[in-house]
Amino acid sequence: MKRQVKRGTITRSTKSAAYNLLEGVPLYTVNMYGEDGKFTPAVSAVPLGLPACPQAPSKGYYSEGNGALFVYANGTVSRLNKGAASFVTMEQNLSENCFFTDMYLNGFSAAVLFDGADQYVFLGALQEDTTCAHSFYAGAWHCGRFFARDLNDGFRIWWAASDSVDWTEGINGCGYTYLPAEGGEVLRLFSFRERLVAVRRRGITVIHAYGEPQHYKVDATANYLVADGVIGETCAMCAGGIVFCTESGIYLFNGSSLERIFLFNGGRVSSPARAAACGERYCFVCDDVHLGGGVLAVLDVPSGRLAVTDITPGAVFAGKDGVYVSVGTALCKIEDGGTGELYLPSFLPENSPRAHIKSICVQCSGGCTVALSSNGVQRAFSGSGRHRVGMGGHNFSFAVQAEGSLSRLTAQAEV
Repeated sequence: MKRQVKRGTITRSTKSAAYNLLEGVPLYTVNMYGEDGKFTPAVSAVPLGLPACPQAPSKGYYSEGNGALFVYANGTVSRLNKGAASFVTMEQNLSENCFFTDMYLNGFSAAVLFDGADQYVFLGALQEDTTCAHSFYAGAWHCGRFFARDLNDGFRIWWAASDSVDWTEGINGCGYTYLPAEGGEVLRLFSFRERLVAVRRRGITVIHAYGEPQHYKVDATANYLVADGVIGETCAMCAGGIVFCTESGIYLFNGSSLERIFLFNGGRVSSPARAAACGERYCFVCDDVHLGGGVLAVLDVPSGRLAVTDITPGAVFAGKDGVYVSVGTALCKIEDGGTGELYLPSFLPENSPRAHIKSICVQCSGGCTVALSSNGVQRAFSGSGRHRVGMGGHNFSFAVQAEGSLSRLTAQAEV
């Protein structure tokens, strides 16, 4: 609609139109999935109600067999048994490269902590400390044996004697094999679909272990390579495969092929550091253009939807039926839902030097609040529906908090 407004000898033409603020404008979201023109809250960090950790942890491990929770902070591993009132310090002066593995020893489930050549076995309330004949960097329990990468040789894979953590070399004992050099050093090992899978600096190697104890053999059977380096701390089982990050993107290995499922490409997120997963949700810590460093991003692997949250976790690890994070000394579980935020930092209809916002229209499946600012003046509106505004200015910014799916945000403006 256009009309002529006469002021003395000056004639001004005005235009009134509705503008869809969810499309074609430079907006960004916090903790929201975007799909088909809708923005939906992704996750929330829900406190578990557990005792506080002794220190703010950088790593965590949940032992399914023991039902115990372990946290690592500044060289110290502490343990929380199911139903316990507090964490108990288990070991100190450990390296940052220490790692846990669940395994069966003498018919019982045990959580085993490896730190170089040192081995700590946690079996219920019992603990046994031993020194191995070899030093390890990463390992996995696979087909009744423990497999591990040598700490000082990234291409050598050791396996223990049958049915035990026995490192006596011999025809019925432990042994080792070297993987092909082109894959680079081994970063992580997984028991995946009855095969042993090594995630390496430049991709994936599938390892086939077979034979009776006296004729046991281990061979690399297939290589799947990537162009840039794999980040070891981002490897996780997710969506029926193994997911990991490189500097350029996120990859999924499904057992027979390697596919890049998300491309960073100089976009919003970068520098993935560590990750954990459960089901089809892959959570990784990264840097964000808008929120800064060390925030948690969540990728729904089947759909490819990515949400960047304002959660800044210390530890990120897979727990019972979900992903756990630590925030300070508190432990939380990543759950669906929560509150999402949408920001439109700069909106100027038709690039006009001045405009007048007559009204806004909001549609959200849950509670929502819209804050509109211009020239130091701010107004806030709650709930779905049409809201009269009546605000003029040179530039406008919108901030929306939504507890449900935000499917409409339009502004009726006059320029």
